[in-house]
Order: sequence, then structure tokens, then C-alpha cells
Amino acid sequence: MKRSLSKAFLLLALACTPFVHAQTPSQTPSVDFGRTTVQLSSSFVNSIQGLGAVITDLHNNPLQNNSFTFRAVAGALDLTTSAGEIEHSGGLAINAAGTPVRIQNFTLDTSNPTGPVITAAFIVNDHFVGRMALFNVQPPPGTSLPFQLQSGVLQVNGLALTLAPATATALNTLFGGQVVQAGSNIGTANMYVVFSPSN
Repeated sequence: MKRSLSKAFLLLALACTPFVHAQTPSQTPSVDFGRTTVQLSSSFVNSIQGLGAVITDLHNNPLQNNSFTFRAVAGALDLTTSAGEIEHSGGLAINAAGTPVRIQNFTLDTSNPTGPVITAAFIVNDHFVGRMALFNVQPPPGTSLPFQLQSGVLQVNGLALTLAPATATALNTLFGGQVVQAGSNIGTANMYVVFSPSN
């Protein structure tokens, strides 16, 4: 009788104990924070500055060694296909012969994994023009899927950047001549993203 009563209490205790299931990591986690650093090629910077243009960040700070870093603030990425968006804050300011241009709120858009781009909002003479592709992005050799996170972090170095056609047209219109060419090498980018632990 005592053994049966003990067994009944044990079964009741087990029934009332919540089972903890191991949470499967999300295959499309949300961006928590991070950064992307762009290293512009000296030839591109020299060609723009050679026309008298001044390139700074949005706080009027000059570029350091032709590079700039933006904070990743939002987005999501499918680790199995690489499709997604990584949104950034900040931007660049270009003063071209008295015409102020802001290029800001960069987004690494990999919704088409075979043709990833970095897009940005363009503001010319304090008027919003639109969001357009800024750079075409080529992953570095050896990049493979699915992406493997290390402690919730994805780091990809050596993303090759070339000038997107829409931005090449916009810059040539701005400077009034054939200043840059679509497909020109612009530089490289290193991406460091921490994903939300809740995913």
C-alpha cells in the first residue's frame, strides 16, 4: 500500500513538472546589432575628390584611410539560402561643386542571393530622391551555405564591391560628365553581425 502511494505521488509530481524542450535555433534569425566596414579603393576616392568633391560622414568627419563603418541595427537573414536584409544607420555626405548629397541608411539586400546589393537612400539638395542600388556585392571565394553562426555571430570578410548602374548614372549626372563607370571596382566590405538570442 505504501509503495503504491509513493508511486502515485511520483507520477503526480512528474505530471506537474513542465518538460523543457531544447529550442531549435532559427534558420532566419533577426539582427541584434553589428557593423559593416567599407574600404573604398583609392582610385575611386581620388577620381571623386579630383573633381573637387569632399566626402565625409554625416557629422562632417573626413574618411579615415578611405574607409567608413556603419552600425547594423535591424534585419533578418536566412542562414540556409543567405536571403535577407541587414539594415544600417549612418551614411556619407558628398559636397559636389556646391551640391550637397547625402547617401544614408545603407541596407545589405540579399533577397536575391545570386545578385546581392547594398542599397541606400539618396538625398540631393535636401530633397529625397529615392532608394537605389549603390554597390553590387560579390561574396569572397570559399563562401558556402548554410551559414554557421559562432556564438550567434556571423562574420564575412572580403565582400567585393562594384558600382551599381543606377548610382553610376546618378554620379555622372551630378558631376556633368563621364566620371565613373558602372561595374567599376569600389573596394571591399567586412561584415560582423550579432543575431538576437531569442531566435
